[in-house]
Amino acid sequence: MKELIADLNKDHERIENYLDNMEPLLHVADFKKNLEPLYTLINDFGKLSVLHHAREEEILYPWMIDQNKNSDRDLISKIIEEHRLLEKKVEHIQKEISQALIDPGYPCGNLGYDLSVLIAHYREHAERESSFVFLIAEKLNKAD
Repeated sequence: MKELIADLNKDHERIENYLDNMEPLLHVADFKKNLEPLYTLINDFGKLSVLHHAREEEILYPWMIDQNKNSDRDLISKIIEEHRLLEKKVEHIQKEISQALIDPGYPCGNLGYDLSVLIAHYREHAERESSFVFLIAEKLNKAD
């Protein structure tokens, strides 16, 4: 399990790199000029985050519950719920960018806002997992 936790933390580093690369694309005078690179970044980010969430949900969280029947199932349920919300935000942003690439008159104000919110929420989510959930998993692993 130690290797999985290390891999999940590496995923968080890769995810943070994607967020770091997306953020400056929002803060330019003509945001629309960055739609194509942004589309590539958000698609790659979306693929990585879905795979990352699956490994947490299919391997780590069930293992944690097996290790400690008194573990906080509510917390894990909330994290999984958050995964679905984040994935929906990514899908929504992908659709918005696709529409903006097709339609030069498409208003991008909401897109910039939605992407800013995604970046902030995902950073909070990853930090919560790395600094809390993964630490609990590491302690459970040592007790094993």
